[in-house]
Amino acid sequence: MKTTILKSFFAMFACSYGLLTTGCVYFMPLPTLRQPMYSRSTNDFTFVLSGQTSRSEVEAKLGAPDLFCADLHVDVYTVNKVRRRKAQLLFFIIPVGWFWDYPGFDFDCIEFDDKERVHRYGMVTFYTGNIEKPSRSDLQYAAKMWIDIGNGIKREY
Repeated sequence: MKTTILKSFFAMFACSYGLLTTGCVYFMPLPTLRQPMYSRSTNDFTFVLSGQTSRSEVEAKLGAPDLFCADLHVDVYTVNKVRRRKAQLLFFIIPVGWFWDYPGFDFDCIEFDDKERVHRYGMVTFYTGNIEKPSRSDLQYAAKMWIDIGNGIKREY
């Protein structure tokens, strides 16, 4: 009797495992959590106007950028730490768990022209995998990604 129950349990477990690993699980995104970093918020960037605001005015109000890409003429500021959760749904309806996806950051990027005036600005979210703060290479990559998106270049990031 015990061996029959044990065999049934093992068969049920094997079937469940097979279903979970054959594409019957959907990963549904849940609301994203954003935590401000360095006491900055998106509202701090409302004074920036294309063609009017100078680099010195930007740095006087926002402080030194987290990264200045000289080759791109872009200041990069880290604004938010982004954490997103995903739910695991069996057969697209039965919740079987959830997990934290790769962490990331919201970056405000400001591009300057040759006269050191704002050419354009905007925000990009980049999922880096770093938990506490973005590395220099993460900031550079986010700036290049933002430039590419603004120029209509589509790449896999």
